Amino acid sequence: MIETKEVKIKSLKSAFQEVIDTVNKSLNGEEVKKICDTVIDNPELLTKIITPKRYALLKVIKRKKPSSINELAKMLNRDYKNVYTEVQFLSELGLIEIVKTKGKKKPIVEYDEIGVKIPV
Repeated sequence: MIETKEVKIKSLKSAFQEVIDTVNKSLNGEEVKKICDTVIDNPELLTKIITPKRYALLKVIKRKKPSSINELAKMLNRDYKNVYTEVQFLSELGLIEIVKTKGKKKPIVEYDEIGVKIPV
């Protein structure tokens, strides 16, 4: 089964309202649907977020499953500090999960594709 990471492009006001509505439903005991994983308020930002280097980074994490950010940097033949910064950034967006094991930070990508929804 293909897992898709959802990215929605909408206004921040709309995204915050969706979160508030979901929290209120949950507090009232209602069943709630999952909110999308990442919200971007400007379609042009998507090309700045998923750059070719970041896309390559996501693919290597998914396919080769490095045991640490250091190993990932070696696989990509890139400077550790730059890779670490990229991993942290993508983690903050919810596109990478970081798991701490044995003193190492292991980057994980648990989805197979990124789906983008753009309102028109």
